[in-house]
Amino acid sequence: MANFLDSEAVFFFDDKGISNEMLYQEFEAFLDGMIGNSDLANVNAHAVYANINSELNISALVFFTIAFNEEGMADSSWNIPLRSLAEKGIAGPNMGAGPVKLFMKSGNESSTYADKLWDPGERGGSNDLVHLKNAIKRNRLCLAVSASKPVEINTEAIAAPIPVPAQIAPAAAPVSVSAAINAASIDNDEFSQMIKIIESQRIKITILENELVKSKQGANLVKELGVLKIEFGKLQEDKEVLDKEHSQTLKELEKLEKTAAKIEEQHKALVAKIEKEKNQQIAKLEKEIATQLEKFEKGKTLEKEKLEKHYNKIIQKREQEMEERFKYAVKETEESLQQKELQVKNLNAELTELRGDKFRLLKSGSDSVLDRIAQAGVNFITFKPGAGHLTIPLKDMTDFIENPNAYAAKKCNVSQEEYEIWLEHYQKTTCNAPVAGNKLCGTRVTRIDVPGNFKPGISDRCSKHPPK
Repeated sequence: MANFLDSEAVFFFDDKGISNEMLYQEFEAFLDGMIGNSDLANVNAHAVYANINSELNISALVFFTIAFNEEGMADSSWNIPLRSLAEKGIAGPNMGAGPVKLFMKSGNESSTYADKLWDPGERGGSNDLVHLKNAIKRNRLCLAVSASKPVEINTEAIAAPIPVPAQIAPAAAPVSVSAAINAASIDNDEFSQMIKIIESQRIKITILENELVKSKQGANLVKELGVLKIEFGKLQEDKEVLDKEHSQTLKELEKLEKTAAKIEEQHKALVAKIEKEKNQQIAKLEKEIATQLEKFEKGKTLEKEKLEKHYNKIIQKREQEMEERFKYAVKETEESLQQKELQVKNLNAELTELRGDKFRLLKSGSDSVLDRIAQAGVNFITFKPGAGHLTIPLKDMTDFIENPNAYAAKKCNVSQEEYEIWLEHYQKTTCNAPVAGNKLCGTRVTRIDVPGNFKPGISDRCSKHPPK
């Protein structure tokens, strides 16, 4: 657990080294959205949280990333617990306060925050840890420093490589062309990594030689320098071995590429041959199918002609039968119509005779009876819709009895046809607008009590069917 006298700081890196540094309290202000930094606008920054003791030695480091928007404000959803992760770091080199705790991407790929972590490397001619050590030594953040012990640089700690979890070598398997090419790519990566390590060690040796001139503890530095030179010599030997292996790998890769080119040509030739044979087989099948279809079409045409002749005979026979039935039905219908016409003539004659008898009765015997009733002061009164109560004079009695609707229509100053259309409306006050299914609307409408005010097609229409 960190001492309460320890300091906390956050350092931002760019391509050359440390670009910005601040106290942890200032960084929290960034997270709270209280302040921004235009230098970090639209940047997904590589940053380091550092726990520093009172002797300006680093005790824990967390390598994390954080995004800033176009206004230089920190991502509001960022929520990495830096202090907690610093306590969980793996043991690294001694940077003055014992083995530093490192929490970085390597070794924590399964962590919840793996996509927000990164690994230190080389930039601006120095290792990232050297950049951090130098920045803390300059103490531009005015960190609290103990007066009991001067600040020293532990170059051995800086020179020590950062521990990375070892990888388990894959089991031996037959080597294919693609596998060999991938193996060659891995050798190239190892060669490049070895070059970086040698350059880093060369820079560290130069730093130590410069510190050796200035430091009072020259003997220890010389001893350390000797160790580094021995390590450097071993690295040079490893480099020569890697150079030879790399050269051999390149030759093998060249052979594999030539072999792959030959295999590719053979593959293309085989594909072309298969395609040619396939096209020949397809052409042969198409020809056979065309022959079979031609035979089938000929047979189908002959069969069709036979069927047409057979069905034509059946149709002609059915047509003759239907024609005979139709003629018989027409004959029966004509005879029935003649009988009915004769009946109608007889009925019309009887009706004419009955009407004559009725008129004679009204003109003769009935007239004397009606005259006596009128002389006795009896009035003939009737009610007709639209005309109201009517007093019928004796002279009009025959006309009224013959056609009451015509008599009422005359009293209402309308024709008999207009009166009867109105009378239908009067008796059934519904909308007569036609609707689907040969039906009428049937919705209730306002009744027109005066026949002369009734307008067919207007007065008998509801609001849904206004007159056009």
